[in-house]
Amino acid sequence: MGAADLDRTAAMMRRLHPGREIGQCEGSSLRDGVYPPEGTAYAAARPAGRGGHR
Repeated sequence: MGAADLDRTAAMMRRLHPGREIGQCEGSSLRDGVYPPEGTAYAAARPAGRGGHR
């Protein structure tokens, strides 16, 4: 597996949440990832060049 495509993931989050602050963070626990604090959304970056829809 290659490195995660963080730029692409950030671009997706900007499209989904326009006008919101988008930042990168360290990993999270499963509980925090599934139930983030109010006003927070997480996205996992997939490795660059791996399949999926475009």
